[in-house]
Amino acid sequence: MDDGSHRSYIEKSLVAELNLSPSGTEVLSRGLFGGGISPTAEHGRFSVTVESLDRKYSTSVALLDQPKICSSLSRIRDKTLLTKLASRGIVLTDIGRDTPPIRILLGADVLGAF
Repeated sequence: MDDGSHRSYIEKSLVAELNLSPSGTEVLSRGLFGGGISPTAEHGRFSVTVESLDRKYSTSVALLDQPKICSSLSRIRDKTLLTKLASRGIVLTDIGRDTPPIRILLGADVLGAF
C-alpha cells in the first residue's frame, strides 16, 4: 500500500497473465516530484477482488494499468528488526532473498476500505 499514490495500479503484464477485461478507460497525467507533470496517457481500468492474507476480508478495487509500477526494492533481512515488528503485530510479507517486482500498488483511493 502507498498512501502517497492517489490511485491504485496493476502492471500491464499481470493484466495479460490474468486475462482481465477492462471495465473502462481513464485519461490522466501525474504530478511528479519536483513539480513536473507526466504526459497525458490513457489507462485501462480493471476491477479485481483483493483479500487479506487470512482470507477473512475481501473487497473489490479499481486498478489502472501501468507498464511498470516501480523499480526493485531491497528486502529487509535483519531478523532482530523482523522479530521486533512481529512482537508489535506488524508482519511483513515481502522478506527474503528474492526481490520480485511490485505488480499491484494499492493507493490512497482504497486505503479506507481495509
